[in-house]
Amino acid sequence: MAGQTIYFQLLVTNTGDTTLTQIEVKDVLDPGGVLLDITLDSLPPGVTNSQQIAYTIPDPPPAGFLNNILTANAPLSSVAAESNVFIDINDSVPGISISKSADHITAPPGEIVEYSLVVSNTGTTDLGSVVVSDPTLGFSATIDLPAGESTTQLVLFQVPFGTAAGTLITNTATATANGVTSQSSWTVTVSAEAEILLEKDADVSTAVPGDIVQYTFTITNIGNLPLTGIVLTDSDIGVSIPIGSLDVGMSVQPTADFMIPFGTPAGTFTNNASVTSDQGAEGFGSGVVMISPSASLTFMKTASETLASPGDSISYTFNFFNSGNITLTNVFLTDPTLGIAQSIETLLPGMDFGLEFLDEFTIPAGSLPGTEFTNTATVTTDQLAPIQSSATVTVQAAPSISLDKSVLPTSASIGDTVIYTFVITNNGNVPLTGIMLTDPTLGISLNIPDLDVGASNTQMIDFVVPMDALVTIINTATVTGDASGTTVQAQAMATLTVNRPIIDFTKTVDHSSANPGDTVTFMITINYFGTEPNFFVQLDDELLDVHVGFFLNPGGFASDTSTFVIPALPGGTVITNTATLTGNGVMEEVSATVTVNSVPAISILKTANTASAAPGDTITYTITVQNTGNVVLPDVSVMDPLLGISTPPAPLAIGGSQVVMGSFTIPLGTPAGTIITNTATASSSLTSPTQSSASVSVLSAPVLAITKTADRSSAAPEETIFYTITVTNSSVSTINGIQLTDAVLGLSVAIGTLGPGDSVNVPASFTVPAGTPAGTIITNTATVRSPTTLPASDSVSVTVAVGTSLSITKSATPGSTSAGGIVIYTITVTNTGNTVLTNTTVSDPTLSLSIPVGQLQPGQSRSQSIPFQLPFTLAPGSVFTNTATATSDQTSPVQASAEVFVLPPPQATVTVSPFPAFGLSGGEVTVTVTVTNPSSVTLTNLVLVNDFLGINITVPSLAPGGSFSIVRTVLIPAGTPAGTELSSLAILNTDQTPTTAAQVLVIVQPAPVLALSKTVRAPEAVPGEKVRFKIQAVNIGNTVLTGVLTDPLLQLAIGPITLSPQNRFTVSVPFVIPPETLNGATITNTAFFEGSGVAQQASASVKVLRVLDVSKKSNKKESFLGDTIRFTILVENSSIFNAVNSVLQDVLAPSVALVPGSVTVNDVVQPDSSLRSGVKLGTIGPGQRVVVRFTVKNLSIPRSTGSSLTQSADPQSGVLLNQAVVTFHVLSPSGRNVTVQALSNISRVIVTEEEE
Repeated sequence: MAGQTIYFQLLVTNTGDTTLTQIEVKDVLDPGGVLLDITLDSLPPGVTNSQQIAYTIPDPPPAGFLNNILTANAPLSSVAAESNVFIDINDSVPGISISKSADHITAPPGEIVEYSLVVSNTGTTDLGSVVVSDPTLGFSATIDLPAGESTTQLVLFQVPFGTAAGTLITNTATATANGVTSQSSWTVTVSAEAEILLEKDADVSTAVPGDIVQYTFTITNIGNLPLTGIVLTDSDIGVSIPIGSLDVGMSVQPTADFMIPFGTPAGTFTNNASVTSDQGAEGFGSGVVMISPSASLTFMKTASETLASPGDSISYTFNFFNSGNITLTNVFLTDPTLGIAQSIETLLPGMDFGLEFLDEFTIPAGSLPGTEFTNTATVTTDQLAPIQSSATVTVQAAPSISLDKSVLPTSASIGDTVIYTFVITNNGNVPLTGIMLTDPTLGISLNIPDLDVGASNTQMIDFVVPMDALVTIINTATVTGDASGTTVQAQAMATLTVNRPIIDFTKTVDHSSANPGDTVTFMITINYFGTEPNFFVQLDDELLDVHVGFFLNPGGFASDTSTFVIPALPGGTVITNTATLTGNGVMEEVSATVTVNSVPAISILKTANTASAAPGDTITYTITVQNTGNVVLPDVSVMDPLLGISTPPAPLAIGGSQVVMGSFTIPLGTPAGTIITNTATASSSLTSPTQSSASVSVLSAPVLAITKTADRSSAAPEETIFYTITVTNSSVSTINGIQLTDAVLGLSVAIGTLGPGDSVNVPASFTVPAGTPAGTIITNTATVRSPTTLPASDSVSVTVAVGTSLSITKSATPGSTSAGGIVIYTITVTNTGNTVLTNTTVSDPTLSLSIPVGQLQPGQSRSQSIPFQLPFTLAPGSVFTNTATATSDQTSPVQASAEVFVLPPPQATVTVSPFPAFGLSGGEVTVTVTVTNPSSVTLTNLVLVNDFLGINITVPSLAPGGSFSIVRTVLIPAGTPAGTELSSLAILNTDQTPTTAAQVLVIVQPAPVLALSKTVRAPEAVPGEKVRFKIQAVNIGNTVLTGVLTDPLLQLAIGPITLSPQNRFTVSVPFVIPPETLNGATITNTAFFEGSGVAQQASASVKVLRVLDVSKKSNKKESFLGDTIRFTILVENSSIFNAVNSVLQDVLAPSVALVPGSVTVNDVVQPDSSLRSGVKLGTIGPGQRVVVRFTVKNLSIPRSTGSSLTQSADPQSGVLLNQAVVTFHVLSPSGRNVTVQALSNISRVIVTEEEE
């Protein structure tokens, strides 16, 4: 009516699938002019532009109706649309209009098309009971509509599956009220679409782990194209079935059986299947079975060996697996045969572990082949009936043979016959054939008769001790036998002691005679026939100054070669060289002799009484001839033509001298500086002629003069002769650099300078050597020299006087010993004079000794060592003295005594420290064994033996008061039970004392030790992947351990667990990496064991390598009914792995509806994608990202469903929660192809009734 304001709602919607641009929008009122004329820049698909225009009816009003026409034209896209509404301006004139539009122009079968029905009251009166209907959509509603108002009805319609492509679906909506009616139609063209539907059903709704479930897959072609190359895949149950082809509307129903895995927890068990075709159609379906609580246990007992021999130890392993889905409590294992009663306490679902008992059963000796030993173990729980498992070990053939060997008598001499006895026994469990006995030392190879089980055969063999046998013959025999092709063998040895000296000691010389000054070679050989290794002997030879030790092994050989220069001794002298060899139980002496050859020799020395003289001076010459050989010269003569000397032949004793004087006058006129030289010759029938010259210079050249005198003309051996040597400068000039020498006196004096006529006296002395023969003439010459004069010499002779002397010494070794001890007395007689002593004898009544020494040359000594056992009646502390006497034809008797102090009887002590010693199983303990000699005699051949400590040593000797200690560290075998006493004896034997022993005792202390280890099969994993942790506890101590094993992360608590020494407990538990775990995070899982004083922990870690990161956001934080929300999901692969067959699912809440055609992947529209069944993203490689967007429309206020679904309303009414899930396959770091999920964040949008 006039003056009334009418509001026009103008809606322009892009119902296509592309964005429209430069849209001309015009609203014209006929009559009344243009109400709106605008241009929209753009309008995306599915978007509606809304405008509201007010119009007031003029007064007076136009007659009839007002026609309002809205046009929209997009010339760039060749698209246009028009809509109009009539307004009756008459009062109380009813009017109605309906406008119908849809969000699709085209749609494939199954697509949801949203229709919008806008009903407007175009009259001037309110309308009641307006009937709005659309038969095609199945829609009918009755509403009230005030005058001038409009209402919008949204109706969804699904294009029927199988509708042929190109079909036009045109439907008409009608609005009727108060006798007026309005209609509006919309046409949707059906597009070609390959689409498939998969439905999956199980034949049962509930099951327990281990049940077989049959799944039925209904596959229907719900598109409008035939499908080919159809493949059904269900990786969860291992199904891949080629279907072939399906015509439109056709279905098939393949089936597959699947066993519910053991350990599957109670609750919903869902697995997913998919179906694909060559045309790109893809469908998904899930099957749900409720898993009921179920108790089940798999128990198995196994033996370490199924075949074993008598005496073998068998270990048993017990494996437990909770194959049900509820925790088993009070799990208890018993095995009466093995004496096992073990509490396991609890087993979580899916948990498996093993118990191992080492060496629990030993096959009895003598068990025949084929014998079976079966024992049964039983396990009980609160939830199950007892379960048993048995293990059987069968005795196998175990052939064995033994050999025992002995010899009688146990000691024999060279050439004796002994008897060896061999006992061959079949100690196996099968008969033996082809038995052969061999002994290389005895030279036998014997065939032995066949032996039944337990039978024996004895053989006796004679043996003659060979000439080259060692003092001990150790020989080994071998016996072999056959048992059905298997050869067995045994060995045995016997020891025979050979009665023979252990040492062969000889000495030889390469020349039986030699001249004085010649070198002879003495050779000493030592052959060792003993059996003691590293046998030590000491070789001593005083004449050769040889003192050397040798270590000899059985059959060993040693030698020594030494040279000796023959001294100046008379011809025919016999030189005897004696060597001694000493060792443990060895004291031997051997000699070799060399006779001195007769070697005649003569020397001559001629000197002048002055070195210079003037013409006319008379020079006095002294010619000294000496027998320097070792035989008397019978006819010595001296000739000197210049002096006119020619002496008649005369004898000259050994060492004797003859002096001939002569003079010569220097002729007048002899020029100064003339050297007058003349020569004297000494000869004999036994020697060649020998010459000596003397020279005198004629003055006036510088001349040194020398004179030498002795304080006596004769001296006895060891008497000292004092000499005076005078050097004079007899010339008229000073002489420098004067040097005086005398070789015999060992004199060398630097006199220096002498003026004319000056002189100097030099004193000297000489001691006649002991033993120098009487009559020996000791002549020595002094010589003076200078750089400017001729040498001048002067000699003086002293005759050795006759002297007889005999000495004797006696010593005892040792100087103290106990009664009955052996003392070595050494008696030495020496000719300390210078004449030969004859008929020399040594006597010692106590030693029952009377030795004819015979002749003793001057300086010669003879020694004799005599062993003597002290009388047993001697009292300790007394002194035992005895005296030896030496006599000769030339001397009076001389005596020497030796004293031995009598000691208490010898003894030895053995001590062990610490006593007792304590140690831990598997550890080391150090024990010291000390041997002490508290007695006053030396102990010899000390042998200390203890097998436990590995001691077997021999100490040659131990001095009184001495001691030695042996320190040994021994390893206590791992697993030795606590309280075990390891006892043995340290045994000592010596030559002088009875057997002495001391106890060695080691007590094993309790050592509770547990080795706890934890491992994980996959050190790296992706979120959602299942990994398995293995925990193993091993009792490596020596005492029983009882404790509780816990693991908080795995929710594990087992115990109390009882572990005997060396037993182990193993458990394997699965764990799923939480999908929300961050990339690079390390999940460390720690297990703990506590009990019996042991607290151990062990950890294993898994590094999480995240593959996909999914983030989700909305374009607004608040929205209202009818409003749309645009969601953006970013899927990023920041890993090195490929995410294969990635599918994004986003299950929308019931309060919203997906705007058709709004789903895009990387800005590419996905018109056929479903958020519920999944949007295929394909393979997302490393570094790639995918952006998924879609739009939803608010249909109602969100209400809490109380569900735990990923998409739901918040418990607080009016908050929309939305979360996306990406499911994909990946080849994990462990090499397994696993299916996992990545979750987005939860987006939150507040939804209200109206826009605020």
